[in-house]
Amino acid sequence: MDFKAIKFETKAIAENKFEGYASYFNNIDAYDDIIERGAFKKTIAENRGRVKVLWQHDAAEPIGIPEEMIEDDNGLYVKAKISMTDTGKKAMTLIRDGVITEMSIGYDVVKDDYKMMGNRRVRMLKEVRLWEFSPVTFAANDKAKIMKMRSLLEN
Repeated sequence: MDFKAIKFETKAIAENKFEGYASYFNNIDAYDDIIERGAFKKTIAENRGRVKVLWQHDAAEPIGIPEEMIEDDNGLYVKAKISMTDTGKKAMTLIRDGVITEMSIGYDVVKDDYKMMGNRRVRMLKEVRLWEFSPVTFAANDKAKIMKMRSLLEN
């Protein structure tokens, strides 16, 4: 399974949920990959119920579920609900405090192609099977951001 990491910023507003871009289209990430629009279409149509929100890509640490996943002009826009397990509370606290400010996706490549962009060989990800997205410590893609965050932990 490949992982794609994405930065996000948080704005606290109210209750154990966040929304924003889990992936952003048409920009070169730190691994010289570009995710193309339409790459998540089949997962969203056929396997959306299997996609989970994990803590730091750890399948033993699921922390929530996507409430919504859509492809728009910018990327994969998600709304996620975080379970208030010990790990979910930890994740929400670290996100709210600005310690964890990035996001990453876990996926399998279904269709890809390569092309030269200047002196870089770039992999064009045309279709991926999305398994999860995760708040992470470090990201590969600096375009996607969390737009809103709600936390029961806020006073």
